[in-house]
Amino acid sequence: MNPFKFDRYTLYIEKKKYTVLIPHGVNSNLWIIDWADWWYGTFLDGSLQGLSILDACFAILGYNPHIIVYLPIKNTLIPKNMTHNPTNGKHDVVFMTEQSRIKSNTWTKIRQKMKKVKPTQYIYQYNFERNKFYFEKKLKKYKNIYDDTLVNKARGDSWLYADTAFFVFPIQIYQRNSTSFHEYFFVDLTQEDIDICYNQKDDSWTCYTHFVFSYGLRDKWKFTEEEPGLTLNIELYDVEIANKYLKKKDKLVNPREVEHSDYFRNENYIKIEL
Repeated sequence: MNPFKFDRYTLYIEKKKYTVLIPHGVNSNLWIIDWADWWYGTFLDGSLQGLSILDACFAILGYNPHIIVYLPIKNTLIPKNMTHNPTNGKHDVVFMTEQSRIKSNTWTKIRQKMKKVKPTQYIYQYNFERNKFYFEKKLKKYKNIYDDTLVNKARGDSWLYADTAFFVFPIQIYQRNSTSFHEYFFVDLTQEDIDICYNQKDDSWTCYTHFVFSYGLRDKWKFTEEEPGLTLNIELYDVEIANKYLKKKDKLVNPREVEHSDYFRNENYIKIEL
């Protein structure tokens, strides 16, 4: 894989240091299909390029537990065939570890301060074999411990607040799932897997190929009063691949250009205005 570029923000709020990484290239490559409000799960969909960016983000979090990874994707254009309503899924995503975990109101302050700070550039050279060797070496003592045990012992958490979905995993979860995520989408994924996504009868494309990064994630309401708790599902929806099969080409839709219908969202969630 090519080197991955990030904007790196180093911020101080109330004398505490925060480091935020924003990957380049997420726009129109990653988006949330917003069923989170009633299904208690977040579906994070992306093209192959978008999933490769996620792959790099999880690997970085597996090396450095003191960073926050921010995906500003709430305004990204959504593929037409993904939803009846292109304004759906208007959420950003934040990934943290137990060491970098922050509260929602702290994140609001961080986002406000990021507008006043010029970022530096960080380049990450992705090397799967190096990652696998390092992570497996670190995970030897956790070999027989289930993910949910690690998550709950480490006070892992997830919640939806305003226009952001937050995920807090222990570093061991990033290390373990970084390797399997890469193998799932970039080693074991076959043309047959992609072909299954196409339904010739009604000329539609779905996302059968998915990876559950967390399931349940924590004991219900145990660690936070913010809700809902989210299961993170990651799916492949690549417009370029889909367009090889669809008779009518899919496209990224601007919400301002279409009529809105079939809303799925729970509009009780407030929107952060900066």
